[in-house]
Amino acid sequence: MGDLVSIDLVRDEKAEAERERMVSTLESLLARAKAGELIGVCFAAIPNDRQSITVGALKLDACGAHELVGVSALLADYIADAVRS
Repeated sequence: MGDLVSIDLVRDEKAEAERERMVSTLESLLARAKAGELIGVCFAAIPNDRQSITVGALKLDACGAHELVGVSALLADYIADAVRS
């Protein structure tokens, strides 16, 4: 007879793995910024209560506004494609 597995346990483990991937990616971006490898960043953050969002862009003088607009359009396309997959 097979072992019983709690659906909540599986869901919690998946959520933890997703959180770890998110944190790792953010830490990687932070390391790149500290190393001087980034000149601009666009971001949007959704808290788990879904009551507010944080949207922003950070840039150095070397980064033009047109670059942030272009990157934000690429980001929108990427998200739309990811949602469809």
